[in-house]
Amino acid sequence: MDIFQKLRDAEYALKDHVEAALEERIGPDWIARCGIGEDRLDAWRRRRDAADPDGEGPGERLIAYCDLPDLALILREHWSAVFSDVFGDLATMEAYLHVLERYRDSGRRELWMYEKCLIYGISGEILARIALHRQRRETAEDYFPRIDEVLDNMGNRWVCGMGKMVFTKAVLKPGDDLEIVVKVFDPDNWTLQYGLKPDSSLEISWGDSNRLFYRVKDSDVKHPFFVTLLVRSSRNYHAMGSFDDFVNLGYAVVPQKK
Repeated sequence: MDIFQKLRDAEYALKDHVEAALEERIGPDWIARCGIGEDRLDAWRRRRDAADPDGEGPGERLIAYCDLPDLALILREHWSAVFSDVFGDLATMEAYLHVLERYRDSGRRELWMYEKCLIYGISGEILARIALHRQRRETAEDYFPRIDEVLDNMGNRWVCGMGKMVFTKAVLKPGDDLEIVVKVFDPDNWTLQYGLKPDSSLEISWGDSNRLFYRVKDSDVKHPFFVTLLVRSSRNYHAMGSFDDFVNLGYAVVPQKK
């Protein structure tokens, strides 16, 4: 194996991770707020300009031209808030980058076996930690729509994490109108449909609006009476067979006084 390629793989993966994490955390202007001084940013720009003097190539991102010591400074600046859960101990990570920087510009001299093992081990550790972090973040929610919030005109509110079955304190009577808003997160922004199924029906009423309406019927008189809210995407697959997520809202439906 080309041990210097292993080093480059770790360096590029780390730079990609730093850019993605800080852009998510502090916004698209992260590079101006990452803790690196303007003099160092100018040095990065000079390297980029030297690599592509006419500026006609595809152009790499500016962070591609930073040194590993600069990368260590960025990690230190945002360690607790962004990077500690990925890389563990700051002092260890700084030592790793110090070692890699030493061999990164070693002039491609012939390395001793212990040096090759050191580079391979450190580079492998960095790559493994980034891969593990990505695996931890990747869940079923990255593939299917989920209901984040449900509101009704009776003043009830459900939010993700409360459980799929909620008993409200609302008392309804036949003839009352329920208006329910369903807010959904969909990672891929597919076209969504929203469904409503009352206890008294075996059928789901589907529509394109996330604002759903239902008029309470005499046959709904019971306690609890559940209204099921559902969502499905236009994909050919769904998290729960024919739909992707659901929430049950329970009400008390009492008869009209005579």
